[in-house]
Amino acid sequence: MPNIAALLKQEITRLARREVRAQVQASHPELKIEAGDIARWGYERMSAGRMREAVPLMRLAVELEPSGSTYMGLGESYERAGEKARAIEAYREALKHDAGNIIVKQRLEELATPSAAQKPH
Repeated sequence: MPNIAALLKQEITRLARREVRAQVQASHPELKIEAGDIARWGYERMSAGRMREAVPLMRLAVELEPSGSTYMGLGESYERAGEKARAIEAYREALKHDAGNIIVKQRLEELATPSAAQKPH
């Protein structure tokens, strides 16, 4: 059973980030926060083995631009962080946006096998 306090904290944090971002964009429209830039930063963190930093960046990329590629990045960050259920959920969302994504289909297939936890990605 999920921890209600932790879920509430996550939701409040997410809403606060969205509010801060909206305020910054309203007062400084010249500043652009692009999903691709955030995702690249997330991939850099993943490459450095810093999953605790990568996952929130990939979540932000999805918030900015929910697309097949951003959901795929989120799935990959969850997978590398060992969060298999969340990875599967993100990969399924990626397929909703890009049904032909062969890489995402492969990741889902591999995660469905019992030995997927031992396979490096």
